[in-house]
Amino acid sequence: MVRLQSLPRGHLQEVALKALLFLAGAALGLLALLPLPWWGWDSDNLITALWTLNGQSYAEVFRTVGTLDAHPPLYYLLHKAWMTAWGFGHLTAGVPEAAVPLPHLLAVLFFALLSGSLALAAHDLLGPWAAFAALGLLFLFWDTPWAFALRMYPLAAALVTLGAWAYLRGRAFAGSLFGLLALYTHYLSGYALLPFALYRLFQDWRERTWRALFPFAVYLLYLPWLPWLLGQVRAGHSRPELRPPPEDLFAYFWQKWPPGVVALFLLLGLVAAWRAPRVRPLLVLALAGPYVWYFTSLLLNTVLTRYNFVFVGPLVLAGAAALAWAPRPARWGASLLLLAAGLFWAHLTRPYWPAWDMVTQARIAERFVERGVPFVLDRWGRGYAPMLAFVAPGLKDKQELLTTGELWRYCNDPRPLLAYRNWFLSPGESLVHRLMLCRGRWREAHGTRALTLFLLPPPGR
Repeated sequence: MVRLQSLPRGHLQEVALKALLFLAGAALGLLALLPLPWWGWDSDNLITALWTLNGQSYAEVFRTVGTLDAHPPLYYLLHKAWMTAWGFGHLTAGVPEAAVPLPHLLAVLFFALLSGSLALAAHDLLGPWAAFAALGLLFLFWDTPWAFALRMYPLAAALVTLGAWAYLRGRAFAGSLFGLLALYTHYLSGYALLPFALYRLFQDWRERTWRALFPFAVYLLYLPWLPWLLGQVRAGHSRPELRPPPEDLFAYFWQKWPPGVVALFLLLGLVAAWRAPRVRPLLVLALAGPYVWYFTSLLLNTVLTRYNFVFVGPLVLAGAAALAWAPRPARWGASLLLLAAGLFWAHLTRPYWPAWDMVTQARIAERFVERGVPFVLDRWGRGYAPMLAFVAPGLKDKQELLTTGELWRYCNDPRPLLAYRNWFLSPGESLVHRLMLCRGRWREAHGTRALTLFLLPPPGR
């Protein structure tokens, strides 16, 4: 407090303005996502819970993620700390209802961090009007209403945004620190930040030569994780067989905003690059990130649609910069219109139905199993068996992975059956699907986009 009182009044006003901007951006981010819809844990959140809340210490979480997962450890360690702070650091006896919304609330807070960071960066780089434009474009982003279910992606996007902002403002050390944290959150953060880091290095190298490398030395702190990363790649945890063609990432970006928005802002960006030279670095570097991703994907094939969220911060800043050439009234009018449309769009496209809700599925399955109903899963469902048992311990050792030999026995079993159909498998691959055809009748007990519980009545009834 004494130090703050000794600061010049102008500096205090600047700090207060930045704090107010951040809080306003964060509040608008919360307004876009809240209230949370009811949403149980999906398979990703259950994997996170298994790695962090199953009795592990923080050191064990670090090792478990490095050995069994496909991500860096920072989100998992924060998840452990967050759940522990609420009294749910160990859930070995099952998942209580009070614990279910907490990981989603954590992701919402990460999104608020992203929104506040975007408001600060846009205001500093472009002007106050740009804060509204950037937030509006963020809220128009198709994944924003789902951000609460995206685990580490909002955090990675926030850190990438802060890193890009710092590099553009000449703060190489701060940019590298945010970049290090972003890499420890999601690997693709490096693709989004690489153009900004190289730009900063080139600019500083012309003035300070080899001393320009010093601020980037912080990235050496990533070296301890490299053996774990190489181990994950060798073990195939990135599931390369599930990746679409690299070219699809351009279609993903094109489709992530309402129709016509991307084309409009690409055109405006071309005009801005011609008429407002000061925004050219932001425009070029933000667009370079997805191209770094694309060319790397030709070798590693790392494309997946939800990865786009990592790149959204620089892209919406570039979208705001595309308005920089317009007259002041037009900039303000377009920015406020974007913000209003974004808030409306975020609520219009909110997911109100349960999807991937394995918490509800586990509760339903446990009730049937307690009444003696056999519970069978597709043979490729072995990864889901421990997740379901983690939520509902009554399912432990009471699930059977269906095999061809057991298929015919269950076809004529006189009891009702509960079956878990994995929709990632084709009808020919799914033994549960063949069992359903054999039994002849079934009804859905609970469905999601990929996994569905079916109740199969006794044959002939």
